[in-house]
Amino acid sequence: MVSYRNLFSICTTMAVLFFMFQFFQLFKESGNAYDTNEYAAEASLSGEKQWEASGRADVPGVVFLGEDSGELANVISQWCLYTKHSLTIAETPVQAAEMLGEGTADMLLIDGTALKLPEQEEALTALLEENVTTVFVRLPEAKRVEESAGLKSILGIEKVRNLSVKTEGLQMYPGFLLGGEAVYKTTEDMDEKQKKLQDMELEMPWYQLGTGTKIFMTGMFDEDEVDRELFPPVIWRNSYKGKLVFAVNGEYMAELGGMGFLNAFCYECQEYSLYPVINAENVTVSGFPNFAEENADRIMELYSRSPSTVQQDVMWPGVYALAEKNRRKLTFCFTTQYDYGDDCEPYGDRVVFFLKQMKEIGAEGAQNLEYQGNITLADKLEKDRVFWEQNGGAYRFLAYYAGEYLDEEERRAIDGGSLPDLRTVAAEYQPGEPLVSYYNSGITMQGITGHAEVYSYSQDLQRRSLETALGYYNLQMDLQPALWPASREDQWEHYFDVVSSNISTYWSGQSGFDSTTLTESDGRIRNFLNLSYAQDRQGDTVTIRVEGAGEAWFVLRTHREAIKDVQGGEYSLLEENAYLIHCTDPVVKIQLEGEDGQTGFYFS
Repeated sequence: MVSYRNLFSICTTMAVLFFMFQFFQLFKESGNAYDTNEYAAEASLSGEKQWEASGRADVPGVVFLGEDSGELANVISQWCLYTKHSLTIAETPVQAAEMLGEGTADMLLIDGTALKLPEQEEALTALLEENVTTVFVRLPEAKRVEESAGLKSILGIEKVRNLSVKTEGLQMYPGFLLGGEAVYKTTEDMDEKQKKLQDMELEMPWYQLGTGTKIFMTGMFDEDEVDRELFPPVIWRNSYKGKLVFAVNGEYMAELGGMGFLNAFCYECQEYSLYPVINAENVTVSGFPNFAEENADRIMELYSRSPSTVQQDVMWPGVYALAEKNRRKLTFCFTTQYDYGDDCEPYGDRVVFFLKQMKEIGAEGAQNLEYQGNITLADKLEKDRVFWEQNGGAYRFLAYYAGEYLDEEERRAIDGGSLPDLRTVAAEYQPGEPLVSYYNSGITMQGITGHAEVYSYSQDLQRRSLETALGYYNLQMDLQPALWPASREDQWEHYFDVVSSNISTYWSGQSGFDSTTLTESDGRIRNFLNLSYAQDRQGDTVTIRVEGAGEAWFVLRTHREAIKDVQGGEYSLLEENAYLIHCTDPVVKIQLEGEDGQTGFYFS
């Protein structure tokens, strides 16, 4: 039996708890300006003043000996633009020597497949007399290497053990790319899912290197059968006549991640390495939420719920938890309706729910340009405009998702002003195109670099390379198939299991770079593309002078030196010997010290 005193205490406690929870909810509601885009600050920079190398005598130069077209040339061109280098392209070693003789270049890149051997061997040897760092971004055919004593001497190759051998995996040693050591090898005790991760280029020429070389990535065999010292080298450097020569044994430089390797080569041959980065890692959620009750029969069959209920009660809690657990900012590309050829019109009764929920996790709303149905894009956009005027309040959509690529209809819509608030477009990265760029003076393009439901060893290597080069990637979560499932793999429970596992492990966001929405990333891309800078070192102090950008981020990589103090900016540790520098003033001074407190030394 409960006494009156205890009953009174229980009722009082329940009343206080009820008031506290109600007050907290009311406080959350009052502070949730869901109908405004918190990232919609006016863009202060445009493409009219983006950085260009032409006509500038104050920037370091790169000479590329190879074809002026193709993905390899595109990767090199992008890297030069992003790191603020000038680029000249030579067709022959003689032309390259003339360009280097002008004294404006500090790096020579050579596509070995563009060389004519043995006819150009003498000219190539003479070219390597120039006092610059040389990178063979792609080696000549192994048979040509074997026949050329001069080329083997340049590359540090003692002998060719085999013209082609298939390795069991690859290993990247720590200190080369950001992210530490990586082993890309499957073993017999792995399950089938783990074994499917292997998609690396495993067949390669087997070179045996001589003394004076340093290996950064190697093929792998069973150590009981082949000594580790004899594993086929994939990326290495050689000291040739007092200068460093780097070699890439494979097609790695012809892929997007090749930019990260070029930054790593610069780091290896310098007292320290300092270069600008974007510092933006995005997760673009496409096809969700959808505001039409489309594919209702199939969704009801699978989940015994309507499409709207599945999105709100089944899909959203998982997405919400994923963002919170991994501290990732998401950009949701709303699909007003996907199929404009059916009779399912969109309903606005769930718009407020999703805008409020997104606001709580710092997410951003964008729009999806993908659709189906016998209707033009112009008509789709007009229908969407009416829907959002009636249901979206004052929310401004500054970011759009264009799908695999910008088609002609989408370009006409952008050029014709059909998307009045448009500031940035995300689309699948296309080989031969820039990863990040200005579409026109007011709009930026951001390439999708990965997919949350897909992970493989080659994607991991590309992620590491892009983080090293740009501090950027754009991961897509496509939820459209979950609402239109064609197979079991498309169903939400299977898709979410794969995606949550991938994001929590492989795409964990522990790189040290910032998680951003598409509009946030847009602002940082503008700063990055417009940035002009100069840097020098006097004693233990590195000075950066920044122009053309409101703020800028740099990666500083040292050889066993630590940051003691930064003036005019902030810094954070990415990993051992690597720092992220945030420049908030036009002049930033970084004071370094060695491990024992001493300054001014460098270990190769």
